[in-house]
Amino acid sequence: MKTLALIDSLTTGERKTFESVIKTHKRQSLQKLFRHLCKLKRGKASPDKARMFAAAFDTAYSQAKDYLLRNELRLLNDRLQAFLVNREFEHACGENRHLFKLWLLKAQRRRKLKQQFELSYRSAYRAACEDQQDELATEMLELQLYELVNEREITDEGYARVVDLTNKQLRHIKRAFIQGLRPKELRRAWVVDTLRYFDSQEPAPAPAESLDLLSPDLNNPYTLSTYYNALSYRHEDMQRVAVCEKALEHLMQCKDKNNNMRKLVLFTNMALECRRLNKIDDAARYYAKLLQTSQRYREPLQASAVYNYFSFLIFQDKYRDAIRFYHEQPKEMQDNPRIGHKLRCKMGMCHILLNDPDTALEFLETSLRERPARVQFYFRFIPICALFLRGDAESALRECGNLIGSIRYKDQRATMEEFYLALLRQYSSYFEAVLGPPGDCPQRCGRIAAKLTQFHADYGPEYKDDLPLLWLSRQCEERSTQGEKHQ
Repeated sequence: MKTLALIDSLTTGERKTFESVIKTHKRQSLQKLFRHLCKLKRGKASPDKARMFAAAFDTAYSQAKDYLLRNELRLLNDRLQAFLVNREFEHACGENRHLFKLWLLKAQRRRKLKQQFELSYRSAYRAACEDQQDELATEMLELQLYELVNEREITDEGYARVVDLTNKQLRHIKRAFIQGLRPKELRRAWVVDTLRYFDSQEPAPAPAESLDLLSPDLNNPYTLSTYYNALSYRHEDMQRVAVCEKALEHLMQCKDKNNNMRKLVLFTNMALECRRLNKIDDAARYYAKLLQTSQRYREPLQASAVYNYFSFLIFQDKYRDAIRFYHEQPKEMQDNPRIGHKLRCKMGMCHILLNDPDTALEFLETSLRERPARVQFYFRFIPICALFLRGDAESALRECGNLIGSIRYKDQRATMEEFYLALLRQYSSYFEAVLGPPGDCPQRCGRIAAKLTQFHADYGPEYKDDLPLLWLSRQCEERSTQGEKHQ
């Protein structure tokens, strides 16, 4: 029921505000129906018509009177929609003071408050220009132009003024177009670059529109920054970082508070590229700037930045720092639908690598069907490792066999499944070595460790930081080294 869904979306404060709004309506039945629907539990399938009708009209329901209930629900739905639109508009005006000023000018113009309009217009237009709000500045000029064209005497001086204001308006329109164009170019470049990660045959992102085709006065620091950000996806290695630095240089000149978030995106991108190139010190420097900027401007980190920095700490073997960083994140970030499952599976492996199986198991998920394949494997390795760390190598070996069987009998296997199938076989070999004669264990573990070093070459560099592979490699190296010491 759409009306009930709208009511459920209201906060407690909004319900009180809406009730005070509909109190002004002449139909008391509308208020009564609203109060009744507010009392219903969320998620209830279908409200009872007889009860709704009795609540609204203080009389019994009949099929012949059903049209009255439908009409009342329609009126309530219309009022709720209008209320929500007004709330969104108030929020938008609160976020952008120039939008509020534009609508104040429109109100003054409609009510023919000419003197107030002239005073408000000068300061509002000047402020919109200073903050590069070209789209709103265009509308402000249109209000002024309407009076000059339609309400004033025709004079050469007046029409010269029209030409001047129209020229300004055209420049604002072109700038607004560029401001709208650049973010779309950036999104296209980012998405295509991401697709290339999944499919190396994907062509490189199309170049951003050439700056040479645009007059210099059309590009403000924001559009220049966005242009270079999009352009960075055409490059790789440190050249990409250099272009991002250029984008950051222009972004630093922008006043809009939303640009703080864009700075965080650039720092994340530069850190990621440095990490890919194994320039760890440079990556750490950009991540430090990311955190400093976030704290300085109280700008929360986006989900991608949280996940990438968390993964960077793990890559550096800073498992306790990664765990601390995870727990510093708000609950909504830990449960974020984009990264929550990835964070949890890596948290589980962090505790495995710290020899803390009990805590690792707290991060397991019961339903994995909808999760990405790699996340599913991580979650399945955690209980295997936990069983071993708890001293139950036999159960760990048995679980390995169960997981191997589930992969082996699939009709088709992707490269990722081939990798984890091969890794599970080495897990089984390791557990068998531990359960076998103690004297043979070090040598057998040494052979397994040697095989694991070939996995990068056999299955590709994307698996070099795989945590289940890392855990087994360290286990084997430790036991083979212990054997060498005894010799």
